[in-house]
Amino acid sequence: RGQPEDTQDSPVHRLITSFEQLSTEDTPCVSQSSYCVSQEAETDSMADEQARLALQEARDEQQRLIDQVARLQREARERQRAEEEARRNEPRTIRDLYVPRANDVKGPITLPDYIGDPPNFGSGVVSLIQQNCFNGLDSENPHDHLNNFLQCVQTVKNFDANSEYISLALFPFSLRDKAKFWFNSLPKGSIGTWTELTTVFLEKYFPVKRTAKLKAQITS
Repeated sequence: RGQPEDTQDSPVHRLITSFEQLSTEDTPCVSQSSYCVSQEAETDSMADEQARLALQEARDEQQRLIDQVARLQREARERQRAEEEARRNEPRTIRDLYVPRANDVKGPITLPDYIGDPPNFGSGVVSLIQQNCFNGLDSENPHDHLNNFLQCVQTVKNFDANSEYISLALFPFSLRDKAKFWFNSLPKGSIGTWTELTTVFLEKYFPVKRTAKLKAQITS
């Protein structure tokens, strides 16, 4: 019998052609898959970078607003002080001198700036401090009084950030009788820090002569 003709329409030829096409398309498919994975990784990296930049911008904006609020609060306090100073310097008649104004009622302490809204001390805090009042007697120890006072005020909210303000604001409540009279006799606005307050307090109630007397008692 004669050999069958291998034409393009024969099943054998179509099978060979399909196999050759499949073999030649394998490499481009793998290469295209790797390219797609690389593109996805690059897209994820860009998204992460954009998210990081957006977060940093939000933080910068938040800090800018905080700084702006703090600046406005400082400016408001400065304007208030300037207005009070202007009112104090207003010309007054002899009659006015006999009638004290609200601005004239000022103690020896000048409170520093407070971080945030100034606190409204509750009656519980004041009562706790007044349980250990200092009367100014010779039998009292001023160092013990300061230690007891600090233990009380450290329980106040936000004490760590505003310890100077809180200590100065509450210390007058810890004095009574002779000590209170002495404190109110100090020059107005003469105390602005906790160090200044403790210095004048100890100089008054624990003077050098008392220290020398205690040393003499110990050595005798």
